[in-house]
Amino acid sequence: MEATFQEIYHRYYSDHEPYDAFLFHAQEELKDLSLEGKEVLEIGCGRGSFSLYMALWGNAKKVLALDESAGFGADETHLRRLEETVRNHSILNVETMKASINTTAFPKERFDVIVANFSLHHVIRSSWFPPENEKAQKELLELCTALKACLRKNGTLVLREMSRMNFWRFMPYRWKMSHIDWEIHPTLKEWLLVLNQAGFKDVSYEFLTPYFLSTWPSFVVRNRLANFFFSSTFYLYGTK
Repeated sequence: MEATFQEIYHRYYSDHEPYDAFLFHAQEELKDLSLEGKEVLEIGCGRGSFSLYMALWGNAKKVLALDESAGFGADETHLRRLEETVRNHSILNVETMKASINTTAFPKERFDVIVANFSLHHVIRSSWFPPENEKAQKELLELCTALKACLRKNGTLVLREMSRMNFWRFMPYRWKMSHIDWEIHPTLKEWLLVLNQAGFKDVSYEFLTPYFLSTWPSFVVRNRLANFFFSSTFYLYGTK
């Protein structure tokens, strides 16, 4: 049974985030990137809403939705539910893969675009990520180098991550986002350093605009100070 992305989102995903908010941030993240006819890998796809967005809204030729489905930040039911959605709605340009990017099961093929939203920090097995933790830095550099190798020439890496340096981390515990382990989240500066060390070109970033502030002027909400207080979330881009 064919369905539009909007129909699928309202049916399976609206309990997580309102459709308009999801669409706003998805378009903000990929605003300068066309997926038409491209092969895309999403690492840590979770419930799969972003993979479906890229396939149905972005008209990607193929989206490989990868998740380990257990362990670091993953839920074992998510990938299975995505597989059922893909099958029930005959979505031919989405494939799923149960694998950790630290295993030999990681796909050997090459992609035009690799996307990872709130997932790559889970790969860092070290329990904290300050600048002096050489083990964590090495793990992240090895990961970014491996991702670069999975891209075709002029391919693009797109990340959405959160910095451990933010207002909520320093608030009393009852006010913090208690489900987040801030210590494993590299800062924006640390991400930029690692992407450059891995050899990515045209490395850049944008701060996320909180949806409830989406009508505000961009220069007010998309800067370091606003990011520190509102979300600490940013987008990162690099080209092979």
